[in-house]
Amino acid sequence: MARIPTVWLRKADRFFYTTIRGKKIKLSRNRKKALKAFHTLLAKDDEAVPVASMAFRKLADLFLDESQRTKKPNTYRLAKYTLQSFCDAIGNCRVADLRVLHVTEWVKTKGWNESSACSAGPSCLPV
Repeated sequence: MARIPTVWLRKADRFFYTTIRGKKIKLSRNRKKALKAFHTLLAKDDEAVPVASMAFRKLADLFLDESQRTKKPNTYRLAKYTLQSFCDAIGNCRVADLRVLHVTEWVKTKGWNESSACSAGPSCLPV
């Protein structure tokens, strides 16, 4: 699964870079200009729009397919259990419409202690 693009400083030449779809892109020596260029690149990214309009359930299925292929069985089982529970709680919500409130309410309804909530929290959700 691809990493989320970020801006990083390459010490060798003191330029800020980003990597988008496996392609390293040189941005600027100035951090503010680099961030502006980075956000401009992301705004032009043609694949960002379909994911935002996708139903969370579909994104979770894609994540689970990749997880089953690349993770250990117990890790996959925990992710599947957690995502199924979350999908049941939010229904057909689109990725763009998800809010912190959705996760907070879901954790409250599960009645989990703090440790269980952390185990099932953002590290398990593919957003």
